Amino acid sequence: MLNKKRIFLIIFSLFFFLISFNSISYANYSTNFNSSNIQLISPSINNLEGDNFFIIEGFSIYNKVWACARTPDNKLVIYGIDVIDGKFKKVLPLRFGPGTYTIWVSDNQNYFDGSIRFEIINNSTKDIRYSSPSYFIDSDNQFIIDLISQIIIPEMNDMEKILIIHNWITNNISYDYNKYLYGSIQTSTASQTLLNKKGVCQDYSLLMAAMARASGLEARVVYGQGLQNNIWQSHGWNEIKVNDQWITIDSTWDAGYIQNGLFIFSPSMKYFNANNDFFSLTHYSLSYMNY
Repeated sequence: MLNKKRIFLIIFSLFFFLISFNSISYANYSTNFNSSNIQLISPSINNLEGDNFFIIEGFSIYNKVWACARTPDNKLVIYGIDVIDGKFKKVLPLRFGPGTYTIWVSDNQNYFDGSIRFEIINNSTKDIRYSSPSYFIDSDNQFIIDLISQIIIPEMNDMEKILIIHNWITNNISYDYNKYLYGSIQTSTASQTLLNKKGVCQDYSLLMAAMARASGLEARVVYGQGLQNNIWQSHGWNEIKVNDQWITIDSTWDAGYIQNGLFIFSPSMKYFNANNDFFSLTHYSLSYMNY
């Protein structure tokens, strides 16, 4: 019989597989800006043109609404939008370069029935997928912005910035071994991990990306396999662009290690900008996440 740890690893692998291939249900209906419980003020016309961003604004009875965007290259990304006193307004990035984006709006982050559907045309040729905020990499969150303002100074170069961020994470975020064994596989936002001060590899990598983007660096999350105790397991880490070159960082493994079911803080630099030959001995990349 499979033990609980093995079951979790199987579910965790399946979760990342589904996210990687955008397992979101949506329907292609005609253009519409209102449903029974969500009404948009902006945009109010189809094929509105934007320049890397557009404003979504309206009313809803829900506490939160969700936008799903299908990018010009057929990726799916979602955005959570808070509703306050029945109103919402948020600037959403068109992260994946120029072209036509199809947008759905719903009260369910996994199901978009087409009740609200429209298209936005991005005229900018700039690809901002690794520099702008996303729902899970919420680099525009005020807690993350405040932290970056405390630890980063304008005079720092790119390498100094990411080194400070790496060291802060590995010294302040604890590995959540209980979540690894028994916890929910629900993905947390970077700001939630910052507030919780603990997480698993996906949480470390999302927080690293958010803090890097908030400091002005491009950052992406890598999904793949990590070799521990001679077993390849689902794992996540980061690539950060420093001086126009992507460097590899695994802040999870640099934070410490598990011993007898307890996390032992032992911050290191072993997997910070590690040599590719060394890193590839224990890490196997499968894809970049759309976060």
